[in-house]
Amino acid sequence: MASLALQGLLRWHNHRMVGYGFSWEAAEPIGAHLLATVVAQAWLEAQTHPPPPDVVLNPQKARQVLNWLSQTHALQCVHVLDARESALIAAGNPPGHQMTGTQGWQWRGGLFLPHCPPLNDVAILTLAIALPADEPLDLAGLVHLWQELAALAAQGHIAGEEEAQ
Repeated sequence: MASLALQGLLRWHNHRMVGYGFSWEAAEPIGAHLLATVVAQAWLEAQTHPPPPDVVLNPQKARQVLNWLSQTHALQCVHVLDARESALIAAGNPPGHQMTGTQGWQWRGGLFLPHCPPLNDVAILTLAIALPADEPLDLAGLVHLWQELAALAAQGHIAGEEEAQ
């Protein structure tokens, strides 16, 4: 069974949506664990510390961001996560969600700077996957995987939505 957690990142700031964080975990294959953040660049650059995750206040906007991610083409990676950045992420979210056999795994991924119409800003998009230390990153595969997950998540129920009548 897999789960996708969707969290808002200080959802509204001066009446403006600023971003979302996504975490996907599954029991199989062992250690299947992916992270993504989509945050408005202008807002994030004004922060001195990363915001704590919080609840989604606008499920419709969350669905728009998921649809945007699933349909965005030609994402250009501007930075590949380095060992220090991987360790920072791992300090708060161990790669492989601490499953047996995932000791020593690392977060691998990249940063992208596409325009995100649902956020009405350039987005700082971070995509990451938990991998064994000796496994190389397939960045194109990671982007494709996240686009498929975003498409699936956009079709499902998002916490805070009213049930269909």
